[in-house]
Formats: sequence, structure tokens, C-alpha cells
Amino acid sequence: MQRALNLVTQWLERIDPGTHRRIKGLRLVTAYGIALALGTLRDLATLVPAGLSLGALAGSFALWASVSEARTTRYESSRDLVALCFAAAVGATLFASLAPLTFAAHVPGLAGSEWILITGAFAVGAFKRYGVLGAGIGSQIYIGELTAYTLKASTADCQAIVVAAAIACISAIAAAPAKRSRGEARVDGRPRDRTGQTIGRLSGRIRHGSASGERSVSDRRAQQRVPPD
Repeated sequence: MQRALNLVTQWLERIDPGTHRRIKGLRLVTAYGIALALGTLRDLATLVPAGLSLGALAGSFALWASVSEARTTRYESSRDLVALCFAAAVGATLFASLAPLTFAAHVPGLAGSEWILITGAFAVGAFKRYGVLGAGIGSQIYIGELTAYTLKASTADCQAIVVAAAIACISAIAAAPAKRSRGEARVDGRPRDRTGQTIGRLSGRIRHGSASGERSVSDRRAQQRVPPD
């Protein structure tokens, strides 16, 4: 049993050195669990129609927002999580608002509300030009539409979508691991300067350069002392 446990531990260290992926996985599960638990509270459940699962909606928003978030400081992480959660709410609201129109104009044999998902797919590609956060917002809009499509949301569920987004923000931020403040960002345990390089690396380069210069000077002096043949 001990040997098997050691083999599993060694395998995890090979595929996930430093436990970063495992911590990320636990964070996703925690965010989803908190959102699901808050969404099932009676005081909050009474705010939404009985046909919509507030916990599932908030859990989906929080889970995928935590997947897309990739910041290193507490302030930036919380800011991006709020933006990502409400981007999913925008997608869900868009689907809920347009779904009745597609149902009314539905022709048998043709796609109905699935046409709305094209807008979310367009947002995924269009927002990539704005960096990591932009790509996350685009994907969250699409995920919000998919979630609303799965739960068969309608215009009567818009209030529930806003409540779910607020729950998702709280859950995702609460599940985020402890990070340094904006002014204390560090790399390898050393303070980072404004140019993005660590002080330790700069001092190492300076020492390496001075040592190389001293060796070149000593070599020239040694060559000058050697008498010609």
C-alpha cells in the first residue's frame, strides 16, 4: 500500500510540479460548491422562478470564471473574476431575451434558439484581441448563453441571472487562493522591480559581468608578463 502511494505521489509530482494544477482544481471545485450552496438558500431561492435552478446557474458562472482568471495579485484577480462573472450574466441575459423570439418564429425541421449561440461564438473570437481578460470575457458570454440554453431560461429569468452573477462573484473571489497585494508582487520570493525583472536576477548579472571583466583584465596582465621568445 505504501509503495502504491509513493508511486502515485511521484506521478503527481512529475505531471504537476509545485502542486499548482492541484490547487487550481481544488479552487474550481470550491468555487462551484460555494455558489451551489448559496444558490439553494431559501431566502435567495424565493427571488427566482421555481423552474430555474439558481445554484446551477451561479455555479456555472463561478466555475468558468475561475478557469479563465489568471492574475497574480489579489486586486487584479478579484477585478477579473467580477468582470468574468457578469460577462456570463450578459450572455445568459442575451439568450433569455432573444429566446422567445426564436420560439415564436420556429419552423419545424430548422434550428430554433440555437441560432442565438452564434453571437457567443462570435464574441469568443472577437474579444481575443484584447488579451487574456478579453478572451475570458468572450468565452464567458458564450458559456452564459449555453447555460441559459441548457436551463431553458426566458425573459422572466433575467432577475435570477443577475442574482446568480452576484453569487458567482462572491463564490469565485472567496475560493481564490491567497495572493499578494498589488505592491507586493514577487517572483521566486524576491521583490519585482518596475521593469518586470527581479532584483536578484539583476544583481546576478552584475556580479557575472564584473567577474568576467576581472578575468579578462587578469588575462591581459598575465600575457604582458610573459617574455617574448
